[in-house]
Amino acid sequence: EREIIDAMKWPILNDRTETAKSSRLMYIFGPPGSGKTLTVQLCAEVVTKWANINFHQEPVFCHISMATRHSILDHKSHLVRSIRRTIALALEIDENSRLFAIEKELEKQALVLVIDEVDVLFEEYGGIGD
Repeated sequence: EREIIDAMKWPILNDRTETAKSSRLMYIFGPPGSGKTLTVQLCAEVVTKWANINFHQEPVFCHISMATRHSILDHKSHLVRSIRRTIALALEIDENSRLFAIEKELEKQALVLVIDEVDVLFEEYGGIGD
């Protein structure tokens, strides 16, 4: 849990232009029902409270569930557009923004992107999924 919280604090504590260039990735895995999503949600709450107490800008949390996007998984371009739109909405910029606009916004705001049920995506595109 401590490592998840530290990973979420990292973009807040470091220069936005640098964090946009060198983002962090954490892969959390486990069997169904083991509390992965709940743990990440609780850590997000801790980081938000920490940011407020320490006068830092709160990170933007964006949660994307691949399980709810199963109807568009067979069209990669639709999936990419849907994910990009969700991230843009979380950043509160035009939902039709191109990747460049999102990158520019990430120089101003820290984003914690949670992609849940990613095994669905792996399975759809020929991966193992477990």
